[in-house]
Amino acid sequence: MISQEDYDKIYLGDGIVNHLELRKHLNIEGLYSPFGLSIKDDKSWMGSYNYAPIGFREVTPEEFAQVRFDGSLLIHQHRQVFYQHDGTKLGKMVSADFTFYSGNCGYAMERDYWKKTVRYYLFEKCVHNWVHTRNLGRCYNEYKCEHCGELNAVDSGD
Repeated sequence: MISQEDYDKIYLGDGIVNHLELRKHLNIEGLYSPFGLSIKDDKSWMGSYNYAPIGFREVTPEEFAQVRFDGSLLIHQHRQVFYQHDGTKLGKMVSADFTFYSGNCGYAMERDYWKKTVRYYLFEKCVHNWVHTRNLGRCYNEYKCEHCGELNAVDSGD
């Protein structure tokens, strides 16, 4: 059961939750995500409405144009981000549309209507370094990331 004092620290009214206080109360590592906390399907790398995803950084339009995103579309949402995933404050608020993919990566685009400009951001949970682990038959191969251990099977015969 949560005390009234803790409840008042966590719930700020009008549906606003202080995620840092919630994290302290639940004694968890990482930041609370808008998708909930689940050991089986951890989406905490995505951050939350005011917190950037892991690996969040601004890139040039040229860099953005040459990025390939792995996985299928998970969610697209607008956020006003004030903090990096680790809680350090950004130099300015980023008000952008975020697109997340199942490959633990994504991008954000911040548009300025009056200046007629767009700023681009990328993020990923891990910058994978794929190493071939085994052949599963014919052109079907398995790769494992040296950093995070994620497995990826690819049929290169298609």
